[in-house]
Amino acid sequence: MRFDVELLLLALAPVFLRCIGREARHLARKRPQDAVYGWRDTLPAVFGPPERASTYHARIVGAAVDDPRAALFAGPHRQH
Repeated sequence: MRFDVELLLLALAPVFLRCIGREARHLARKRPQDAVYGWRDTLPAVFGPPERASTYHARIVGAAVDDPRAALFAGPHRQH
């Protein structure tokens, strides 16, 4: 078995989203001319991870039924 990197990135998604939101908010308030991206760019980052999370949750539940040890290594691209 190998560890699925996408699962790790999904687990860290709240940290990434908080940093992106904080940067967008800070630049919009302090230096709007220097803003790299705005709220229009930030919102897809907020709504995308829950969609991917539901795919992972379905895979993890399915893998846990077959082999509990393999549940953490099940990614959406793998078929059981």
